[in-house]
Amino acid sequence: MQRRLIQLCVVLVAAHFGTVRAMGDTVIRSVTYSLYFGVEAPAPVLAGPSCVGEGCVGWPVAAHPQYPDTVNIFHTDVEIEFDGCLPGGIGWDLFVSHDFPFDDRRVDFDEALIYLNQFTRLTLPVAGFEFTGVDIGEDLWILPQANPADALWLGMNSPISPQVINDVMAEWTPPGLGPSKWTAMRLRGVAHDADDDGAFDDDGVFSVWQNSGPGQITIQMSSFDDGVPGNGASSDGITDSDVFFDAAPGHSHMNWGFSAPGIYRIDIQMETIVSADLPIPRFDIDSDDDVDLADFAEFQRCFGHENEPYPCGCDWADGDVDGDVDIDDYGRFQTCTSGAESIADPACNDV
Repeated sequence: MQRRLIQLCVVLVAAHFGTVRAMGDTVIRSVTYSLYFGVEAPAPVLAGPSCVGEGCVGWPVAAHPQYPDTVNIFHTDVEIEFDGCLPGGIGWDLFVSHDFPFDDRRVDFDEALIYLNQFTRLTLPVAGFEFTGVDIGEDLWILPQANPADALWLGMNSPISPQVINDVMAEWTPPGLGPSKWTAMRLRGVAHDADDDGAFDDDGVFSVWQNSGPGQITIQMSSFDDGVPGNGASSDGITDSDVFFDAAPGHSHMNWGFSAPGIYRIDIQMETIVSADLPIPRFDIDSDDDVDLADFAEFQRCFGHENEPYPCGCDWADGDVDGDVDIDDYGRFQTCTSGAESIADPACNDV
């Protein structure tokens, strides 16, 4: 009898307060960002020792009309900032951080060309690197995990504040790793322009791996596809297994591999899990059990263009969880629309 009374109380409380909100952990993703790499492209103006002095950027390379800021030597990071949309915040912010000796520089992705000079080229001497798309005796270009003497040293840095880590991010456990407050950099696309003619229609392979011990490597990403399914991040093409996890705040270095010269566009998307609640149904922002014009008025405030970051406070409107609120999310909103005072389907936006 006591159990039935408790159950009845729960039903009455839910009916009184309206929509039950999903409390707990929520996946948050950025829009897709594109990094550009020049693998001995454009061709160097000259070869010589790395220059030293104010205004010098290293190995001289030809100016590129599309990517005006060539980053080609010294320590550099793909900088990942996430402010959790705390007051005054914007959510995700990604850029190239170049530790220039006289003035650290922040370079936007669409202006930076991360350059691999001739010293990053090697002839692959051993087996076990088929995931790079290169066979023994063929050339492979690598930005190495260890600090090189005469090439760019590229890492990933996520200087997330203690407040965001403690108050916003949730602890989670990626496959094969322990629990922590992780960020994930997912590979979403690789395009190769071998001739630097603006047509990204070639088949260069991009890969990322770490040396995890003597003779041991851990493969994080590879666009190589050997046509045999079931190989995960090593040779299945681009899948959800192509991801680099970093515990926040994190700073990591890895090997960045390229199978051929040319310009590469590497598409990445950031992901983390936050402690947050979302409405059920997803678009019932006023918590009155229906999805109607009142909710649509709030949805319009969040609506933008494809791959345009939504404003803080609009994660509820990102129905497909891809970092934007666009026409695809509007389609999901329409699917969930029930009309005023009609209970909407709680599972209408199951992703």
